[in-house]
Amino acid sequence: MPHVRLFMALGATVDFEAGTVKRCPQMFRGMGLEWLWRFTQEPRRLFRRYFVDDPVFFWYFGKQLLDVYKNPFE
Repeated sequence: MPHVRLFMALGATVDFEAGTVKRCPQMFRGMGLEWLWRFTQEPRRLFRRYFVDDPVFFWYFGKQLLDVYKNPFE
């Protein structure tokens, strides 16, 4: 995509807005665990994505839990 200047990953936003996937409880969202909620809803589809293709996610998640992650956009 050589001519694209801005790219936004929407994830499940379209599914949430269409009403085909239910959002997780606010408690999980507040703790940053929406990914875990989604995994429990669709483990077969999301296992490879979360645990095989993207282990770096857990590095950043751990840093956020330990309050050492700094948002590069702030």
